Amino acid sequence: MTFPIDQWNALIDGSAVIEEARDVISATGPDTAKFLHGQMSQHIENLAIDEVSWSLHLQPNGRLIGFSRVVRVDEDTFRLDTEAGVGQIVHDALKRFLIRTKCTLTIETDVPIHRFVGTVVPDQAAVSRSPWPGLDVFGSLVESAQRTVVDAAVAEAWRVAHGEPSHSKDFSENTLPSDTGIVSYAVTFGKGCYVGQELVERIDSRGRTVKSLVRLSGSDLRVGMELANEEGATVGSVTSVAAGPVGVLGIGLLKADAGELVFVDDQPVRVHRPLVAEPV
Repeated sequence: MTFPIDQWNALIDGSAVIEEARDVISATGPDTAKFLHGQMSQHIENLAIDEVSWSLHLQPNGRLIGFSRVVRVDEDTFRLDTEAGVGQIVHDALKRFLIRTKCTLTIETDVPIHRFVGTVVPDQAAVSRSPWPGLDVFGSLVESAQRTVVDAAVAEAWRVAHGEPSHSKDFSENTLPSDTGIVSYAVTFGKGCYVGQELVERIDSRGRTVKSLVRLSGSDLRVGMELANEEGATVGSVTSVAAGPVGVLGIGLLKADAGELVFVDDQPVRVHRPLVAEPV
């Protein structure tokens, strides 16, 4: 199937948008900033009003629960949004620690959003997607901001090409924070105690990442395929695949010392690091 390059170009020039759904958690109350600061990997108490940050949610053993975008709405109110299907998991994990704390958590699932990634800025309230390109408008678009919605295949190609990991595709319940490829955007080191901090700090203190998510490009990529080095040893696996404007693109979990060229069934696959970077 020919990749719909016209839709890709429409995204870039702003005449089209990506439509998706996200789960939204609202946290409010006089203890909210302190509570979230002790639960999340980012320096939540330092967030200014309307400031946006990404943060990991970890199990006590340091393994991943999920990651969310955090916005400070006012002094005592924060909004967290996650990939659809992840919000309830994060909500429940936070609620387990909500003991004698003046903070109320509520969740709304499958909230529609529209993502502007081109040169046109929406004329209504939007939230930054940084470090990935784009601004997200929650809910319906006003009439003056109506845009064509690209196909799901184009939206997936955009995600994969720009190295935005999907919880449902690129992570597992045992994912280490260092494997995610987004630690530099989602962790504040030395911020003080939070759930799962010990493992994060211990891995960082070693100064070496064993493996992490990377972007891939090749002619024959499929989810679940093993990646091998020149000697034939397995060095990783493919977690996401999408047809893109320059061929088949992917995201994979790869050993840090695997090099810039790996193989799938003797076919070469180019490795692009870091995960979050200019698209292939």
